Amino acid sequence: MAITLVAEPDFLILDEPFVGLDPIGVQKLIDILKQWSSERQISMLISSHQLGELEALCSRYVYIESGELAEAFEGKSHPSVLVQLDTTKNLDSVE
Repeated sequence: MAITLVAEPDFLILDEPFVGLDPIGVQKLIDILKQWSSERQISMLISSHQLGELEALCSRYVYIESGELAEAFEGKSHPSVLVQLDTTKNLDSVE
């Protein structure tokens, strides 16, 4: 990832970037991506099953179901995103 960011791309494609990271690593990666996105105006395409992490980074969503484009929308108010976010567990929700 560091080598890619040094090249200062205009567009990043990230496939499951949070897999294998512990919660601290996930937060650090989110912070780095947010900083680079805002400072350098980088657009990102992120493929992930972890919607909780995407919520911190994304303004537009495309939902793919069974290999087909099911929905495309902006914001976090769409019912399918709300259901997924409600069922996604993170350390803050574990007692």
